[in-house]
Amino acid sequence: MPFSGIKNKVRILFAEDVLIAHIMAKEILRKEGLQFDSRLVETKEAFKEALLEFKPDLVISDFMMPHFTGMEALLLTIALNPAIPVIILTGSISEEVAVECMRLGATNYVIKENLIRLPFAVKEALQKKIALAEQQKAILALKESESRLKTMTNAAGDAIIMIDNNGLISFWNPAAEKILGFSKQEALGKNLHELITPSEYREAFYANFETFRHSGEGQAVGKVLELEAIRKNGSRIYVSLNLSAVKIEELWHAVGIVSDITERKKVAEELMAAKIRAEASDRLKTAFLNNISHEVRTPLNGILGFSNLISQSDLSDQEKKQYASLIKMSSTRLLRTMTSYMDISMIVSGTMQIQNKPFDLPDLLHTLLDLFKPVCHEKGLELFLILPDMKSPVILNSDADILSKIVSHLLENAVKFTHMGEISFGYVTKTSSLEFFVKDTGIGISKDIQPLIFDPFLQVETSLSRDYDGSGLGLSIAHGLVELLGGKIRLESKQGTGTEFYFTLPND
Repeated sequence: MPFSGIKNKVRILFAEDVLIAHIMAKEILRKEGLQFDSRLVETKEAFKEALLEFKPDLVISDFMMPHFTGMEALLLTIALNPAIPVIILTGSISEEVAVECMRLGATNYVIKENLIRLPFAVKEALQKKIALAEQQKAILALKESESRLKTMTNAAGDAIIMIDNNGLISFWNPAAEKILGFSKQEALGKNLHELITPSEYREAFYANFETFRHSGEGQAVGKVLELEAIRKNGSRIYVSLNLSAVKIEELWHAVGIVSDITERKKVAEELMAAKIRAEASDRLKTAFLNNISHEVRTPLNGILGFSNLISQSDLSDQEKKQYASLIKMSSTRLLRTMTSYMDISMIVSGTMQIQNKPFDLPDLLHTLLDLFKPVCHEKGLELFLILPDMKSPVILNSDADILSKIVSHLLENAVKFTHMGEISFGYVTKTSSLEFFVKDTGIGISKDIQPLIFDPFLQVETSLSRDYDGSGLGLSIAHGLVELLGGKIRLESKQGTGTEFYFTLPND
């Protein structure tokens, strides 16, 4: 997770006039594990007030708002507290403007089309702020008098180790005890290389040390190296070594500042894994956006093309009827596509409303059976509705339209990915809930993809968008709608043998 190193909750001030952009930014940061409180403002006055009252750790500002600009937000923030990082979030930005923002003090800028980069920009900004604070503390500490040097070295978080001209340890601070496990009494007078250097590296260290003894120079002097060291208990850790040469009574001594970077190495590996996941997500989202373009343009081209053809005067009635049918089919597909985009937008933003009313559940499912039978018949598939054996009507108090959408999306998915065999759907009664199901004998879903199947940016694999029509949003919409009705959805599938979707709804 990108924010595994950020332990404290942070305060983020958002300057944004597009609510959905604000919501998406927050969701992406929370999804990546950042714990934060936030405040949203749209005007300069509200921004000034929030700077003083909210005291943000970070500012994320849209570059262009109706009554306020990101540049103004940047200058106001710098004037109040230059240590507060500012990230410019924008739909589009020229290179000149980006350079000017960075010149004036912006920490970073993120294009809204690449919002997946926001967590890494935020991580970097917070790290820089922490690093700057630590640097300022270090500079202040260096200005203290020599009389406090012992106190400083004893309180240092990094190990400070000094060796004499023979390679024997002459200084060993408390941090060295903590990091390497040897007490001061155990370390002083010992050969450093024999004490903490892994055996496979000692020959190279001794060869370089001879040069250092006579000249004060060496491959490690004046550099920061990452090495392995052995602790008292025999375990190995990664350390960062900053080595300096000091001449005392005409003999060269070495002073090393040693930091335990084992955890940092682990975090770096996690960040690399997160980067790989983010790049994979970017590829999926690019494929998804390309799919959106295809799903909108294809029916729209059909509507425009056949609209032009149907207006020709020399067409037969049969041709006019055929063209009108194609226009209707393309219009229906376009409407369905746009409805899916609107549904997922309302689900993500939390603006979709539930209208619970009592309705006859079997009647609703029979309606869906009649609707999907012709589609299945076209593909040579059998469609079955399986209901419990109940003599009295089953009245469910829920949102019939939303339930119909859920089952429809699952049936559409089943029809799309089933080439032979059958599809069945229905429900069974549980103690305090109803469990609905949609089963098919289609291509199935491999186990490694199943945890991601409800992601709005993923079909079973990105290449499927070339072979199957559709926005790829059906399952993510079904997932969101099920949770909106207070239920849970799951799947059982094996690649090549079919898929079974189950979802439960309360039966109050």
